[in-house]
Amino acid sequence: MQTAEWLRCRQEILGGSGVPFSFRCGGALVDGQHMPLGAKAIRLEHGRTLFPETDGVEWSPRVRNAGATDTPLLSELCSLDLALPPAADGQRLAIHAIRGCANGAAPFAAEQIEPAQGTTWRINGWGGKTGEFLPFACLDLGGRGLLCGLGWPGRWNLAVAHRADGSVRLTGGLWRADLALHPGEEIPLPDVLLMFWEGDHEAAHNRFRQHILRRHTPACNGQPVPDLVACATWGGMKTHNHLRLIETLRQHQAPFDCYWMDAGWYGAEHATDEYQNLKSEDWFFHVGDWRPNTAVHPHGLKPVSDAAHAAGMKFLLWFEVERAIEASPWYIEHPEWYFGTRNTNELAGRICHWRCFNFGHPGARQAMTERIASLIAEIGIDVFRQDCNFCPGSSWDAADVPGRVGISEIRYVEGLLAFWDELRQRFPHLVLDLVQRRDLATISRAMDLSRADHEFMPHTEGFSSQMALDGLARWTPLSGTGVPIRPGKDYDALSGISSSSMTSIFPAISDVPIRPETPADYPWDWLRRILETNRRARPFFRGDFYPLLTNSVSNQQWAAMQFHRPDLKAGMVLVYRRPESPLAAASFRLRGLAEGCACEVESAAGGSLRMQDSTLQVTFAEAPAVAVAFYRACAQ
Repeated sequence: MQTAEWLRCRQEILGGSGVPFSFRCGGALVDGQHMPLGAKAIRLEHGRTLFPETDGVEWSPRVRNAGATDTPLLSELCSLDLALPPAADGQRLAIHAIRGCANGAAPFAAEQIEPAQGTTWRINGWGGKTGEFLPFACLDLGGRGLLCGLGWPGRWNLAVAHRADGSVRLTGGLWRADLALHPGEEIPLPDVLLMFWEGDHEAAHNRFRQHILRRHTPACNGQPVPDLVACATWGGMKTHNHLRLIETLRQHQAPFDCYWMDAGWYGAEHATDEYQNLKSEDWFFHVGDWRPNTAVHPHGLKPVSDAAHAAGMKFLLWFEVERAIEASPWYIEHPEWYFGTRNTNELAGRICHWRCFNFGHPGARQAMTERIASLIAEIGIDVFRQDCNFCPGSSWDAADVPGRVGISEIRYVEGLLAFWDELRQRFPHLVLDLVQRRDLATISRAMDLSRADHEFMPHTEGFSSQMALDGLARWTPLSGTGVPIRPGKDYDALSGISSSSMTSIFPAISDVPIRPETPADYPWDWLRRILETNRRARPFFRGDFYPLLTNSVSNQQWAAMQFHRPDLKAGMVLVYRRPESPLAAASFRLRGLAEGCACEVESAAGGSLRMQDSTLQVTFAEAPAVAVAFYRACAQ
């Protein structure tokens, strides 16, 4: 009976023309079967797209008031509301999820939950950006289930109710809404991606990865967005020192793809600490004033951009456009462009008052679009990095009034997406680097080149980056990260290997300030080898992913994962022996290869490798240690 129920549910979603949604209208339920009298003028438009090759479906719902008067209050707005049968053959329901960047020393760790019957598992983006979880989940109903994702760079809600009879209800939508729509008014709800699966759980995840790669990877000049390894620098460093560093990289043929200028480059003319120092830096106190600080950059940033381009690198520039200090010219001249909530922070012993910019204000959004577009054109920006060091949710809530709860967030998200889309339309070459938002709508438009600040800090241990890659690889093929380079240390540098990455070639933030000088004995050969290894690894991140070990935070364990390209009959294996592991050797049965397939294998890092058919044996003489093994199937 359960199998029949499962097939019927799957057929209703993939074979029908509607979508499983729900909301409350004046307290009464509205869904595909219920339409109370007060909801007769409400229209749901969903833009449903079916993907038969992956058993997937997507929709982008919008709710519209087609009537002549205000609607009753709408609440519990769910883009997704789906009833599922119990797990097969008495098996337990399992939910596979992924943590967010706010997970301490293990950002983006994979997590498995088995909720008891009669309980509800719930995650949300309560602050308005990536927090404790990402909006993705896989439901395993005993060898079959579905994967889902939401697209909403605001506050979303995803819940799995495991009912007392074993059946399951999956819902996802807006975290907070209780509003009436005016005549003719329309609002978007979070985008939804559903993909059904049976049999191999890992094969299902790989279909999901490939779907994301094909349908939700941004383009750059009409091609898939490039992978980037970036040299990170501080924006407060003076122009002549940036030019000196770029020339040093050129002379030593360090194969960076991108020159990264972080915070500290902007504001009215003022003296500043030239090198990043967490005890005295003042980047926070000039946010929102997007004029180059002429005390640091007397001729603006074009000389640095030009030098980076001449050295064969793209130029990345940091912004934080979603807020401004109250002393910024824009806030003084146009306070109506900002939310009314006054926010206060203390940094380096100083107090700062700031406001959240209102992307839901059409005039404000247009002004921001024109300002950023002019800077992109004038400076020669190739990568626009939008940071977000606060949670905008409280500003949205304070702006709402009774009867319109949630409308400030909805219009903000609409405006933010329109802002990103306008920049991409005007500048086809532009790469968007959007920080701490990894929902479906955002990853369709942008990269996140740094993933989580924790991975770049000097105290970071290798397992943090290893676990982040392991977790994200189950859902998104492309993932950038910060890497704390410690010259000569393969384990540290290659723990952060990913499709894209950023690093300072000097010790990391607050260990020693970022400076343009390199010591005479700097190991340039070592750096070139590390960067070339990253470059060689790139194609394999766009293939299939197989976790070869269960990852954990224990430094007594190993970590191992495989990325396989069936089209190339080749792949890459990453193996890490952590610092306290007593184990010196291990064997791994590789996936995606035919039984008995002979392979050639080569290591780009330490470790002794031996390949027997499709089994890889790795031996390390010391700990910590890393092996980056590239393999290719031999011709038959």
